[in-house]
Amino acid sequence: MYKYSKVPDHNKKIDVKNRIAVVYASGTIVTGKGNNTNIGGNYYAEVIRKERKDTSVKAIVLRVNSPGGNAIASDIMWRELELAAKVKPVVVSMGNYAASGGYYISAPATKIYANPTTISGSIGVFGLIPNAGKLLEQKLGLSTEFVNTNENSEFPSVYRPMHSYEQEIMQRSIENVYTDFVAKVASGRDMSVQSVDSIGQGRVWSGTSSLKIGLVDEMGGLDDAIKGAAELAGIETWSVRELPVIEDPYMKLLSQLSGEVKMNFLKKELGESVKYYNMVQEIRDLSGIQARLPYFIEIR
Repeated sequence: MYKYSKVPDHNKKIDVKNRIAVVYASGTIVTGKGNNTNIGGNYYAEVIRKERKDTSVKAIVLRVNSPGGNAIASDIMWRELELAAKVKPVVVSMGNYAASGGYYISAPATKIYANPTTISGSIGVFGLIPNAGKLLEQKLGLSTEFVNTNENSEFPSVYRPMHSYEQEIMQRSIENVYTDFVAKVASGRDMSVQSVDSIGQGRVWSGTSSLKIGLVDEMGGLDDAIKGAAELAGIETWSVRELPVIEDPYMKLLSQLSGEVKMNFLKKELGESVKYYNMVQEIRDLSGIQARLPYFIEIR
C-alpha cells in the first residue's frame, strides 16, 4: 500500500513553490518527544514551528485522531498552532475522534473539518495521582518512609493517599486548567466563555452535533481539508508535505527489534487480551492533570 500511495496522480498539478504541510497527530498526547504510537507535545511543537517559519509552506493541515492526554503537552502544541494561524491558514481535519486535548489543539485553527461520526468536544479535564502504597506493601512487601523539609514537600506522592489540603490544591489546579481550556476554545471559535462552558464540562459530541453548536465549521475528510486550506491560502496548485517524516522501515526494524519481539511474545501469550495490557501500560504513564477522554474507545 505504501508503494501504491506514491504513484503520481497525473490529474494533480504539483507546485513545489507552494506547499501545504499535512501534520498527522494520532494517539494520546504526552510530554516530550513521544513515539510513533502517540503525540509528543514538544516534538510536534517543533514540527509546527518549522512549518510556520517555512515561507514555501502556504498552509498547515493538522489531521487529529486523538482522545487527548497531558494538559501541559496540549497547551504547548496549542501555542505553536496559534502562532502559526496568525501568519498562514491552519486547517484541522478530525478523524475518528478529536476530543478533550484533541480538541484543545484544534481550537486555534482557521477552519475545522469533521466527519458526521467524529467524536469531538469533551471540553474538560481531570486529575490523576495513583496511590500504589497498599500494592507495594501488601503485594511486594515494600514499605516507604519520608524525610521532609516541610509538610507537603513530597506532594504529589504515589506511595500514600492525598491529605485534604493536597486534594484542595489539586482540585484548584484542575479548575484553573479547565477555565483556561474554555477561554482558549472561546477565543478560537469566536464564542463567549459562557457558551463554551454550557457545551463543555466533559460533554462529548458527534461531528454532526459539533457543527450545529459551532465546534466545527464544515463536514468533510482530509482531502476536503487540504482543498479548503489551499483556498484559504489563495493558491491553485500545490504539493503536499506529510509530517512527521516516516522513519526508514529498515532502521525502524533495527531500533525496535527488541520491542517487537516482546510484543509478539505478549500477543502469543495473551491473545486478544493484549489490548488490555496496552491500556494498563498507558494508564501507568498517566499522572497529573489530563485533558483527555476518561475512557478508552475501540472503533470497529
